[in-house]
Amino acid sequence: MNMKLVLAGTLLLVLPTVGSAQTYNCEVDAPRVVAFDGDKASAQTMNGLPKEALQFQFNISNKNAQVVWENSPIQMSGENQIFPTGNGSGLVIFLSGGPCLLTDGACGSMLNFSKQADGGLDILISPTALVTDSETKKTSPFFVAILGKCGLRKIIK
Repeated sequence: MNMKLVLAGTLLLVLPTVGSAQTYNCEVDAPRVVAFDGDKASAQTMNGLPKEALQFQFNISNKNAQVVWENSPIQMSGENQIFPTGNGSGLVIFLSGGPCLLTDGACGSMLNFSKQADGGLDILISPTALVTDSETKKTSPFFVAILGKCGLRKIIK
């Protein structure tokens, strides 16, 4: 991959250069609700999403990333800037006006990615999530983690 080094303050960023566009096919596990109890954490899988709702395309070009996810249960799609977090790693933030699976209105998601030795990506998606207590009507945020992998798209000629 062609890389361009950019000095931003005291942070050295490694960004893909024009012409190094990559397209990945991604598949994620079912979302997991993470619960905290003191210094312990546990996760429970949110079952029931169809397989096609857990697959999408991720395109990286220059300083931007695009998610094409027609069946996104968290309304994560579109194109946004990559915030480099390390060599071959980055963060992309997506916002949507809704309707959203885990909120009553608008929602957002952070997609963290890290390039692996095989050229694929490991990803972690953190969508916004709220729960409302049916008795007190109090709304509270909670943490959801969606883990997955992306492989380079193979073009058949």
